[in-house]
Order: sequence, then structure tokens, then C-alpha cells
Amino acid sequence: ILFYGVGPDQNQWTNEGFSYEKNIYSDTAYYFIRVGGANGKRIESKSSLTEDASLAVTSFNDHIVFEEEETNLISSGRGWYGDRFNSGEGQTYSHQINGLNSGIDLVLSAVSESSEGGIFEISNGSDSVGSIELEEVPDGPGTTYSIKAFQEVDTFSLPNTNDFDFRINFDGGQSGERGYLDYYALLFTRNLRKYNNDETHFRVLESVGQVTQYEIGNASSATIWNVTDPANVEEQSFSTDGAKAIFKSQDSALEEFVVFEGSDFPTPFIFRSV
Repeated sequence: ILFYGVGPDQNQWTNEGFSYEKNIYSDTAYYFIRVGGANGKRIESKSSLTEDASLAVTSFNDHIVFEEEETNLISSGRGWYGDRFNSGEGQTYSHQINGLNSGIDLVLSAVSESSEGGIFEISNGSDSVGSIELEEVPDGPGTTYSIKAFQEVDTFSLPNTNDFDFRINFDGGQSGERGYLDYYALLFTRNLRKYNNDETHFRVLESVGQVTQYEIGNASSATIWNVTDPANVEEQSFSTDGAKAIFKSQDSALEEFVVFEGSDFPTPFIFRSV
């Protein structure tokens, strides 16, 4: 059985861009499979449109999200944070993005506990990218139940480089002050193709409402699913031109697809009978 499943975290592209929410309650998604009786749900076929395309695309919008849940500052609530920075410390984050064809937007959420005010400096090699400055956290008598930290989110630009790293340094004003990385997201466009032997999810923001012709490299022998509605997945038909898979589609909402090949897919585990 091969089916399409969505994980517990929400990574969602819409007409307006990208949104992300980590599931803080579970790292597992559950699906119910009925055995016996009538045939269950099947993946239906979807034909390629025949009318002329108003948009032809050879690139797509993509993302990388990094978030770890390690520290809760008040031993309560939903706020969990990842890498910790003591004042004067920093960390470097490295990535490789195959087929990158645009600059990169870095969306960064940072938290400071500093009573002196915290500054997160972001750099790419020797170049400064920008900074996030946070207010001073109240300290001293009478602040036991006051604000314990401040959090800010900002967006920065990184260059069009397939292999790159960026560094985050934290200045808390004095020794002993701490800051935390909540999460970061990298938003960019890539050449539209099936990469290696992996599955490749793709969507194109400009396609909304238009008859769009998708031209996917390295995909002539692959399978393409329309997963816009994860509960009603459709297998997209296509024609080929050399190693390309080509099809046309249109929707008033942003369409989401996955192209894949082979049989080496993640395997679910059986939890229990119900």
C-alpha cells in the first residue's frame, strides 16, 4: 500500500506565502487503515488540461525549517526554544540547496532573557546580514512574576549560493546573560525537477488562477501526485519531452504536487488495532 501522509508539523504555502507551526504535543501523525469489507479510498487520475497555458514554469517555491524544542523558560506554557547562546557566543548553520536559482529569505525568531537587552547579529561569511535587538528584561526586586524574556521575528536576505552558511552571535550586555534560537526558515526558489531519487514537493505562487504548464526535469519516468487536498490525492497525467514531464493545471487555490520514483519510501509502523 502506498499512500500520502502529512506529518504532525504544519508547513503550508498559500497564495500569500509560507507559514509554519510546530506541533508541540506530538512528533507522530496517525492514520487509520481498515482491513476487509469493501474497497477503501483509492487515488484517482487527473488529466492534463488541453487549453493554452497562460503561464509556463520551470522553477518552484521551496523552504527549509529548523526548530528544536529543548528549553521552556518558565516550566509552563507552549513556549519551547532550541539552541542556547550565552552572551558573547555564536553558532554557525550550514546548508546545501541543489538547484537554487534565487536569493534566500531568512526568517529568524530569537529570544533574549538579558536584563541588559539582547542583540542577535546575523552574518554570512565576513558580511553582516542584519541584527535583531530585544528589550531589557525586568530584573531586581518585585519582578518575580514579571516578563521573563522578549521575542522578535525578522526577515533577512542571503545571497544566491548553493552551499552556504550563516552565523548567529548573541550579545547580552554582560556575562551570564542568555539568548535562544526559537526557529528559522529559509525561503527560496529552485529549478523544477525531481532531485536525485528523493521525492520532491513543489508549488508555484504565481500559478494561482492561471492555466499553468509545469515542466519538470528528470521526471519522464516518475509519478506525479496532486496533493493540494491531502485527503483526496490525485495522480496527475503528463506527457514527456526528453527527460521532462509536462502537464497543465489550474485552480483558484495554490496547488501542491509531489514527484517521486522508485520504492524506497518511509514506512509507517503499526500502532495497534482499534
